[in-house]
Amino acid sequence: MDYIFDLRTPIGIDLETNSIYVYKQEICLMQIEVSQEIYLLDILKLGMPPSLKDLLTSPLIQKTFQDMQFDLAIIKSQFDCQPTNLFDISTCDRMLGNQSNHPSLEIMEEKYLGVAIETKKKLQKSNWGIRPLAKNQIHYAAKDVLNLVRIKEKMESILERDFRLGCFQTYMDNFTPINLERKFNINFMWNKKVMLKEPDNLSQIVLTKLKQILIIRENSAEKFNKPSHWVIPDQKLLSIAERQFKSSQDLIHYLGFRNTKPFHRFVVNEIIKKTQSLDQEIITEPPLGTSLKRWAPVSIRESSPETKYRIKYFKEWTKTCSYRMKILPEFLFDKKSGPWIDFDDISGNPLEPIEFPGISSKYTTMFANDLKQYLDSGTSTLEFEEVDIATRIQYSQT
Repeated sequence: MDYIFDLRTPIGIDLETNSIYVYKQEICLMQIEVSQEIYLLDILKLGMPPSLKDLLTSPLIQKTFQDMQFDLAIIKSQFDCQPTNLFDISTCDRMLGNQSNHPSLEIMEEKYLGVAIETKKKLQKSNWGIRPLAKNQIHYAAKDVLNLVRIKEKMESILERDFRLGCFQTYMDNFTPINLERKFNINFMWNKKVMLKEPDNLSQIVLTKLKQILIIRENSAEKFNKPSHWVIPDQKLLSIAERQFKSSQDLIHYLGFRNTKPFHRFVVNEIIKKTQSLDQEIITEPPLGTSLKRWAPVSIRESSPETKYRIKYFKEWTKTCSYRMKILPEFLFDKKSGPWIDFDDISGNPLEPIEFPGISSKYTTMFANDLKQYLDSGTSTLEFEEVDIATRIQYSQT
C-alpha cells in the first residue's frame, strides 16, 4: 500500500461478493488498478488491514468505482470504513446523457475508449466465496477494474469542457451510501411486486400470519446462512398466509420442494407450529432491523392538499434546475435523506435546513431561497451561466 501512497495516482476499485449465496453477505475479493497494474486482494483471508483502510479513506488518492452504491455500502457495513475522494463512472455516464441507471462496463469502454472487451457476465454471479478461485474468475475480476481510471479521465475532460466538473465532484464528496442493515418493512414486499394484492385488501388475520411467516423466514435464513428467497420464495409468501395447511408435508408439497434441504424442513415446521394460533404473544421480533409492530395493519399517512401542491412544485423546480444546469436531479435532492421537506409546517417553511448534495455549501442559502420562492409563486430567479456551477452562479433578485 505504501507504493500506492507514494504514487499519489488515481486508482480503480471493484469488489466481488457472495451476496446471492448467503444470508450475511461478505466481500470476497477486492480488485485495485494502479497505473494499469492490477492487484487482487483476498478479503476473506485478509479482512481489512489498517493499510488498506488508510488507502480507502485517504483524501489524497482518488478512487474510481463503477456503480459504487453497493460497494460503498458493504464496505461500510462490514468494516465500518467510509471511503473518500470518489468518482463513480456510472453516475457520471448518466450525467453525460445515458438514460440507463446501470450502464454496463462494456458499453462505457466502447463509448469512451473505443475498445471492445468481452467478459462473461455469468461469472459475476459465480460463487466468489469458494477457494481457490478458478482462472476464468481471476481473469474476469482483473478485466472488471482494468479501465475504470481511463474511463474516468475521459469523463473528467468532458465535464471540465462543459463546466460541470466541480458540481459533479461536490456530489461525489457528499455521496451517502445506502444502509445495508436488513430492514423488515412489509411495504418493501409490495414495492418488489411480489404481492398480488394491496395491503388494504387483506384481512387482519392474513396480515398477522404474513408478518409471522416473514419473521420465521428471516430468522431461518440467518440461522442457516442462506438467502431468504432460498428458504421460501418471495412469490409464495402471501399465498402461504392465505391458506391453511394441516401438516408440514402439505406445505412442502405446496412449495414444490423436490430435494428438501434441512433449512426447508426447519422453516416449514416453524410455520406450521407458529401459525396454528394467531396469538400476538407468540410473535417474536427478530434481532435485526426495525420493529415489525406497524406491519399489521398497514397505515398510510395521507398528505394534505397543500402538501401535495408543494411537492408537485418541488419536483418541477428540481427538474427545471437540473435540466438548465445539465446535472442529475439527485444533485438537488437526496432520495435517502432529503430534502424531503415537511411541508405541513404551518408557516410553509422547512422544519430542517435544506442541503443539496451536488451544490457547494456556500450556495445552499441561494438555492434554498429560490426553492421557497418557487413553492410560493412558481417562479425561479436563478440564472446560470455556462460555467462551473460550483464556482460561478449568477443570481438576480426580481
